[in-house]
Amino acid sequence: ISTDSTNDFRFDNVKITGQKKAGYNSVGAAENDYGLKDRFAGNFRVGNILNSGTIRNSTITATILKDFNSITCENEMKPDSTLAKSTSNGTNIGVSLSGAASILDFCAKNNIGVRGHTLVWHSQTPQWFFKENFNDNGSWVSKDVMNQRLESYIKNLFYAIKTQYPNLDLYAYDVCNEC
Repeated sequence: ISTDSTNDFRFDNVKITGQKKAGYNSVGAAENDYGLKDRFAGNFRVGNILNSGTIRNSTITATILKDFNSITCENEMKPDSTLAKSTSNGTNIGVSLSGAASILDFCAKNNIGVRGHTLVWHSQTPQWFFKENFNDNGSWVSKDVMNQRLESYIKNLFYAIKTQYPNLDLYAYDVCNEC
């Protein structure tokens, strides 16, 4: 079977058998209501990604509900999506979860754990974050100012998550991507 999408087909009631060899058994597909998350529940989380487009696809969200107990936002929790220039001032950095809201709502509603991705990433952080007066054409801020901004951003982001999504299972957060 080949396809360009993992949502085009489903294996159902499949049984693979052959000549029995010592130490080998036949295997079968899981029941319809038994997903990967259930199979590995005692060992580790089984995760996938969602983005602001795929969260609106009922086929994809049905698969998520069946098979996964962990979600990572594809881009919606990266700095260029969560930094809020309009509410930033000096070293106090404004944040917004509006880009990730539909995904975080879905995860909170369905008790799906979230792995945040990512606090620091050079290629998806707006230039203004590093510049004086948050101006793309401004001078670079000092190391001390940048450290204060970064600390403020992280604290404000976690505060926003905690207050806006008090029942969200945010179990991990990637700190740096592609350092």
